[in-house]
Amino acid sequence: MQRDLHLETSHPVAGDPSVDPATRPLVDRWIVARLSHALATYERALAGYRFNDAADATYDFVWREVCDWYLEAIKPTVKTDAAQQQVLRTVLDASLRLLHPQMPFITEQLWPAVAATGRAGLRGVHVPAAPLCARASWPAVDASVTDRAALATFGRVQQLVDEIRTLRGARQVLPKRKITLLAPAGVRALVAEAGGVIEAWLELARWRTCPPSVRPVRFRSPLKVKNCSW
Repeated sequence: MQRDLHLETSHPVAGDPSVDPATRPLVDRWIVARLSHALATYERALAGYRFNDAADATYDFVWREVCDWYLEAIKPTVKTDAAQQQVLRTVLDASLRLLHPQMPFITEQLWPAVAATGRAGLRGVHVPAAPLCARASWPAVDASVTDRAALATFGRVQQLVDEIRTLRGARQVLPKRKITLLAPAGVRALVAEAGGVIEAWLELARWRTCPPSVRPVRFRSPLKVKNCSW
């Protein structure tokens, strides 16, 4: 994992906890906001002795959001973006702390490898260094990092990706075949705002506005993007 994501332990860096999530691209702001949500959900579940809900919150964040979406989204950019590496480092560090009560042996084994990549933390996300995961404090996340606009916009990005993947499957388009996306101006704006992640997920060669003679495909549910709805 470290080799693929360019956080090699053989060449550790200092890390920069002063990175401000608010200045980062959409996908980084989204994952930090989701981290805040996961921690709050986990804490509420434990306070109510709903241990299954706590486990679900952990699974949803680490597997569905970090692994399924975030890691795939940043593959084209993380190698050359030091600030994005800091976001990733912090998310992985916080994920181990979140997972530790449920799988202490695995997280303790992974802890030195993540810690060796550099100091974790972001402006508003506090994860003090610790020699052992068992001794690490619980992540402290300021309310300011919950970017509701990023959550809403990335939710539309996810819906667009899911719908186009479904359409590709229905038309039997090979997964690695490059495609051209014909879309209304509002959807084009969403693709641009996503900062390249939609192109990476969907193998888009290019995208352009639908000419008046082309009727856009109707999705199963309306995709609302600013003033545009399919």
